[in-house]
Amino acid sequence: MYLYRAPNNVYFTRICLSKYLRDKGFPFDVKVSLLTRDRAEAVIRNIDVAGILKKIIKSIDHQTRINDFIRYVDEVINNLRAQFDADNDTDAIINVTQKRHSIPIRDTKLSEHRETTAVAQAKPVIGLNEALSAFIISKQKSAIRPLSIKQLEQRIRHFIDTVSSKSTSKAESKCVHDITSADAMTYRDSLLTQGRSYKSNKEYLAC
Repeated sequence: MYLYRAPNNVYFTRICLSKYLRDKGFPFDVKVSLLTRDRAEAVIRNIDVAGILKKIIKSIDHQTRINDFIRYVDEVINNLRAQFDADNDTDAIINVTQKRHSIPIRDTKLSEHRETTAVAQAKPVIGLNEALSAFIISKQKSAIRPLSIKQLEQRIRHFIDTVSSKSTSKAESKCVHDITSADAMTYRDSLLTQGRSYKSNKEYLAC
C-alpha cells in the first residue's frame, strides 16, 4: 500500500492528498524516496514512512499553511531516512514513528522572519550545479555504469538549464531551496513541447 517503483527501480512511498486539500492549493501527492531498490527492504521502510505521512496529513486543519506543511514533511522524512543509513537502527525508527506529528504554525510575520533567518543560518545554501556535481560523485561510487551516470547527468543538467533560463536569477545563483513544485510543472510543460517520445519524457522526469 502506497508503495511504487520508479523507472530507475528505486522504491518510493506515494500518498495522494484529498481533493479538498488539493483545491486549497496543497500538492496532489507526497512522494518520498525509500533509498533502496530492494523490495523487501522497501516494504519495511514504507510502513514507517507511510504511517508518518498519514499522521501529518491528518493533522492539517484550517490554520495550516501549505509552505509549513511542505517544510515539515521534508524535515520529518529527512530525520526518518537518516535512520535508513544507521545500520537499520530499529529503536531509533520506532522513536521517530511514535512521536505525535502536528505541523508547526507560524503565527506572525515576525515569527516567520525569525524562523526563515534561523533556517538560512542553519542550512548551507547549495547551488544547483554544486548539488549536481555532488550527486554525480555519489553515483560514481555506486555500481552504476558510466554511460548511465553520464545520461543521468545530462538529463538533470537539462532540467537545471531549463528552470534557470525561465528565472530572473542566473544559473549559478539559483539554489536548491529555490526550486518549487511550480518549477517541476514548468519543466514538464517544456518537455512536452520539445518533440521527444512519451517514454523519453518520462525518463527525463524520473532523472
